Amino acid sequence: MYLSWKLEKYKQLKRAAIFITLGLILFVACVIWIYQSAQVKKVTPWDLIGKDAALVFELPNAMLTKQKLGTLKSINSLAILDGNFNKIINSKLVQNGTAFLSIHATARDDFGFLFFTEVNPSVKELYLNELIQSLQTELTLKKRLYNGVEIHELLLKGKPSFSFAFIDDIFILSRSSFLLEGALRLRSAEDQDLFKIQNALLFKLPTLQSDEGNIYFNVSNLLESTHLFLQPRSGKTGIPIGGSSLADLKLIDNQVLLNGFVINSEVNLLTLFEGQQPQPFDMEELISNRVAAIAHFGVSDIKKWFVDQQKLIKSDGVTSTDSLEQELLRLSVKVDALRKSIGNQFANCYISDGESSVSIIKLSDDAGTISVFDELSFKLSEQKKDSLYVEDYAGYQIKLIDYRNFLHQLFYPLAPVAEQTFFVQVGQYLILSESVESVKLFIDDMDAENTWGKTVEWNRFLSTSLRESNVNLFFDGKLASLFLRNQFNAKWKNFFDSTQFVGIDKGSLQLSRLETNYYLNASLQFSERLENRGNSNLLTITNNFGSTITRRPTTVKSHVSKDIEVVIEDSLKNLYLLSKDLKVQWKEKIGDRILGDVDQVDFFSNGKLQYFFITEKGIHIIDRLGRYVDGFPRQVEHKNNMEYSAVVDYDRSRRYRYLMTENKGNLLLTDKNGNLLEGWNPLVLNGKMIAGARHYRILGKDYFIAVNQNGIVYLMNRRGEIAKGFPLNLEIRPGGELSVTVGNTLSSTYFTVVSKDGLKVQFGLDGQIRRKEVLLKKASSSQFSLVKSVGEDSFVFLRIDPSKIGILQSDGKTLFEVENSGSSNWQLTYLDNRLKERFYCLYDQQQNFSYYYDSKGRLLLRQPLESTQLPTLYYDEKLKSLSIYNVLDSSVSLVSIKK
Repeated sequence: MYLSWKLEKYKQLKRAAIFITLGLILFVACVIWIYQSAQVKKVTPWDLIGKDAALVFELPNAMLTKQKLGTLKSINSLAILDGNFNKIINSKLVQNGTAFLSIHATARDDFGFLFFTEVNPSVKELYLNELIQSLQTELTLKKRLYNGVEIHELLLKGKPSFSFAFIDDIFILSRSSFLLEGALRLRSAEDQDLFKIQNALLFKLPTLQSDEGNIYFNVSNLLESTHLFLQPRSGKTGIPIGGSSLADLKLIDNQVLLNGFVINSEVNLLTLFEGQQPQPFDMEELISNRVAAIAHFGVSDIKKWFVDQQKLIKSDGVTSTDSLEQELLRLSVKVDALRKSIGNQFANCYISDGESSVSIIKLSDDAGTISVFDELSFKLSEQKKDSLYVEDYAGYQIKLIDYRNFLHQLFYPLAPVAEQTFFVQVGQYLILSESVESVKLFIDDMDAENTWGKTVEWNRFLSTSLRESNVNLFFDGKLASLFLRNQFNAKWKNFFDSTQFVGIDKGSLQLSRLETNYYLNASLQFSERLENRGNSNLLTITNNFGSTITRRPTTVKSHVSKDIEVVIEDSLKNLYLLSKDLKVQWKEKIGDRILGDVDQVDFFSNGKLQYFFITEKGIHIIDRLGRYVDGFPRQVEHKNNMEYSAVVDYDRSRRYRYLMTENKGNLLLTDKNGNLLEGWNPLVLNGKMIAGARHYRILGKDYFIAVNQNGIVYLMNRRGEIAKGFPLNLEIRPGGELSVTVGNTLSSTYFTVVSKDGLKVQFGLDGQIRRKEVLLKKASSSQFSLVKSVGEDSFVFLRIDPSKIGILQSDGKTLFEVENSGSSNWQLTYLDNRLKERFYCLYDQQQNFSYYYDSKGRLLLRQPLESTQLPTLYYDEKLKSLSIYNVLDSSVSLVSIKK
């Protein structure tokens, strides 16, 4: 009995303990519930920023950051920083504390921002009233409720300018009511709609406390937003990259610096560099100064890269890359050998014209002297039963891989599409392009030391970047702006022009693979000052030579100083070499009048340049010290008076030919020593020519072309044989010169001429008319001529009307018009600088005045210059100055215009 009683008592006590424990747990839970229910969740700006944000700026001290940005004039000129916005940012309401700025797409071609900052509740009403009073001098205030929150709308002339609201102590400002309302809706939205949730991993990364702030990127949203600025035909970026990024913002002198991390959580372009060690960038000696941007990629394990490429191809659902492997198998070219020949670097260079690109591959040590690329070139030509394309140029051999999208398939998705691929090997590198002319351009610029590696500014900038990385984007801000501007839609093109955003001088973005993420390093270097076309510095130097100057000055290059010099001739048949500031270097009596142009040759192939020209007595070659080269002057038999001359260098081997045109139209061609060549002694053509005969090398083939004043076109080969389809009767009387547009194929290459009455005619190498177009006339008596630029890389049409002089671009659209002072005898010369800015000189031969204009037809000089010859223009890229060499009777003047 006792034991039973004890057992029952124990059970009762155990039940009581359980009930007490449960009671305590319930009590604590109730207390916690009551406490939490009594608490109001503190709202932060991150609770109001949606997942659609492309960028979010976190600024610990918004005022200080804004002041530093203000020192960068290009950024300070942005429309977002207008007067009323400045008033709000400068007000006491938002001066202290951290601010946030999020960027969102708001329309098909527009974006907006949301500005957030936390306000001290004790002074909120006071400072708000002060702000409203300061704004109401220009704006009117309107209030409305949305989701229980009061929105203040500031109206400028009845139209919304800004809207702002408060959520608790968070001040929210935007130009867009749509964005502001969206932020207010996020208070009750799901967490998944927030930027901080969608990009949660970013908030686990470390940040600096001593910088100007942090920038958070959603890479996919950012790339998607780029289509807001582009013309519809430009489409979206199509760059297969995603993830998110956090970077510290630093402003130092004239640079904006970003350092941080990129988190990649998808299969995309960055997948290709997982497990790859960062590599050096060492291609600068090859990159032309005409390049606007370069995308460079470095890999340490090319075999792994191609394995990862297959994963990306499968993820993207791409099948087009299979055809290359199949073709290689058919040709018995080993795929593995091709891939093994590739070294640790690949790059795409984008030329400033926005249409051309050049790729560079660094070959591996296993590539061998006869590369797999050579083997593929040979076997493709053999399969198509074409002759093997090999063009000797400047000591290099240019070859062709006649296979569509070769690089695009090999390096998917890094390389652009192309119909064909020309390539040349330079040391351990291959230079490749769809256009053989682009390959030649790179070779020319390497020989002329016109590359990034020979440029002080680029060397200085590159020295501040990461030495090794996996993905690099470097760009020249001025050149990149040229083709970017052409891609912008009308709205953003106007914004681009009005803000002078080309104040960005150079920029870089670099990604380096770390253990699980990518290290981000980016830099924007701004010009120290914005160019102001309203303020020009003029410098004038004049030298009188005592005798009338009989030909316009010719600018030549000094092989000693690499600077320009000037050649002139006077009425006493004296030839002068002048320094660029008109100091006489030497004077040589040549006893005859120079005909045609003064050209330069490297007669001895030693880098020292001589001057070539012709007179009625023959060929002259004089060195830089004023001494004749042995064997010259050299007489050449001819029946009629000489009129024009040109130096021909077929493959830039310095095995020169001298082409001369008689005033009756006959052509003569000699070898380097002045001996007439068979078939050219002379080549008899009928009729006076509109200009001197010219030589062009197009896709490895040599062509000579001449057009007479009756519109008969002659096209010849090196032996002087007339090409099939020629002579071609254009049935017009041409005005001015002839221009050639070299395509990527012979069939896409064409010539352009214009008749004196305004009919533009284009014809091909096959002798077929491609197009005829009537240019716009202003009067029945309008006279037209085609004028090529000083560098012959563009052309315009000159239209002379009784009351107006018009300059028309190559498509016939009017660039600008100026008043005609009553003359019917006008000449035009113009040049393009590297930024495609143009400078025009119109010369009135009747009244002996010359007028100078910029690209938009604005006068460069307030008063015309008196001139007795067509002036010569030269632009100094280093000094950013235009030089005008002007002749007035016996005097030569140099007028320098520096912006």
